[in-house]
Amino acid sequence: PVNAKTFFAELKRRKVYSVAIAYLVGGWAFAQGIAQVLPVFDTPIWVVRLLVVLIVLGFPVALTLSWFFDFTRYGIVRTPDRAPQPRIDAVGSVSQEKSIAVLPFKDLSAGPERDYLGEGIAEEILTALSKVDNLRVAARRSSFWFKDRDAELSEVASKLSVEHVLEGSIRRDGNRIRVTAELTECCKGFTLWSETFEREFQGIFALQDEITCAIVDALKLKLEITPTTTRARSMEAYDLYLRGLFLSDKSSEEALRKSLGFFE
Repeated sequence: PVNAKTFFAELKRRKVYSVAIAYLVGGWAFAQGIAQVLPVFDTPIWVVRLLVVLIVLGFPVALTLSWFFDFTRYGIVRTPDRAPQPRIDAVGSVSQEKSIAVLPFKDLSAGPERDYLGEGIAEEILTALSKVDNLRVAARRSSFWFKDRDAELSEVASKLSVEHVLEGSIRRDGNRIRVTAELTECCKGFTLWSETFEREFQGIFALQDEITCAIVDALKLKLEITPTTTRARSMEAYDLYLRGLFLSDKSSEEALRKSLGFFE
């Protein structure tokens, strides 16, 4: 059965609309011409009326012919039928790929220097997730654009074309940090996973891996993460790196100069 949408699309493909518009314009112009010219030659009025009637009767004929035939550079040819749409196996065509956007974590810490740690943790998790097979991760610049913007998660998911969104918050008090993370399936509005972690700052790398593994497990994917014991990083250097990375995203010259100082 042909539905209305398919029927109108077929009318457009067969150029029935174009013929209708052209015929109406041409017919109206022709009718105006004969109404003005023929009386000059004392042509009987019934002839004028007959021509107008023929123009009206020719309209459905022109539409019918335009359905079956088309004008091309090779002449008049029969319009081919629409190729049948291949049937898609709903079971076999379902993609196993998942998608996610990682929003910058809100930094709830006290003090003037904030946000750098929340963005840093979110970026580390984003980088780890981007290495997971069958998982499409929204780009950092795209997802971080929503920072400090009052946007619903459904809007974020729609604009970034993802199914899931990870958001969270972080609070630092001296050498202690508390991280809250939540994974939401935006199309259904359900929370797939959420957790709160309290760690020493020295355990931040293991914490990032723990959050990544929890997300991958919630999405029913597979990921192999290098054990955290192999990472020999200076926490002071890592903190400076996050500060520099945070400032490097700013557009002001002063911020860029400060970021270079942290990277040195």
